[in-house]
Amino acid sequence: MKSELMKRVKKNELKDIAAGINHMLDDINQQVKAIYVLEINQKEAELRALQSQINPHFLYNTLEYIRMYALSEGVDELADVVYAFASLLRNNTMQEKHITLQQEMAFCEKYVYLYQMRYPDRVAYHFTIAEDVTDVIIPKFLVQPLVENYFVHGIDFTRIDNAMSVKVYRKAERIFIDVIDNGRGVSEAERHDINHLLASKTKINKNAERSIGLMNVNNRLKLYYPTFSRMVLLQHQSGGLHVQLTFEGG
Repeated sequence: MKSELMKRVKKNELKDIAAGINHMLDDINQQVKAIYVLEINQKEAELRALQSQINPHFLYNTLEYIRMYALSEGVDELADVVYAFASLLRNNTMQEKHITLQQEMAFCEKYVYLYQMRYPDRVAYHFTIAEDVTDVIIPKFLVQPLVENYFVHGIDFTRIDNAMSVKVYRKAERIFIDVIDNGRGVSEAERHDINHLLASKTKINKNAERSIGLMNVNNRLKLYYPTFSRMVLLQHQSGGLHVQLTFEGG
C-alpha cells in the first residue's frame, strides 16, 4: 500500500514537472520573439534589460536538479527534454548577437525536439547543413522564427504525418536556407501578397499575425545583408509552406 502511494506521488510530481516545461517552452517562444524585434529596432538597452530578467545560474541549476531527479527515477525521456530545454535557454540568454549556421541549426533542432516530445508520434523532422557553410556567421534567431511559424500556424496535431525539413547549402557565393513543411500552407493569393510585402520596404503589419514572423526575419536579412538578400515563399508539392532565404555568404 505504501509502495503504491509513493508511486502515485512520484507520478504526479513528474506530471507537474512536464507541465512546467511546457509552460516554459511557451514563455521562451515569446521571449525569442521579443528579443529579435527589439534587435531589429536596435533598442540595445531594452534588449539587455529583457535578457537580464532571467537569472541564468538559478535556472540552469534548477533544470539540472530536475534532470538528475528524472534520471534517478528512471525517466530518461524527461531528462532528455530538460537537457534540450536548458540548451535552448542557454542559447537564448547568451549576449552574442551572431552565431554560426551550425549553432543555429542545432538550436532549431532542439526546439523541434521539444515539440516532438509534447506531441509524440505527431511530427517528424529532418535537418541538413552542407559542410562548407557550417562556420558561416549569421545573426542569431534567423531561422528559428521560421520553424516556430510552422508550429504556431501550419501544423495540424490531429494528423500523424506532420513533417518539416530545413536544408542549408551554398550555390556559388550565396547561402540558401530552405524551410519546408507539409502543413496548412497558404493560398496562392496569400503567397503572392506575402511575397510582395517581402520584396518591398513595407514595415511590419502588426495585424498580419501569420506573416509577422516572416517579416521580422526578412527585415533582419535586409539589415545584416544590405548588398544582397532575399526571402521568398515558394510553391511545394506537399501543399505546405516552403520559405527560402538567400544571402551572400563568406
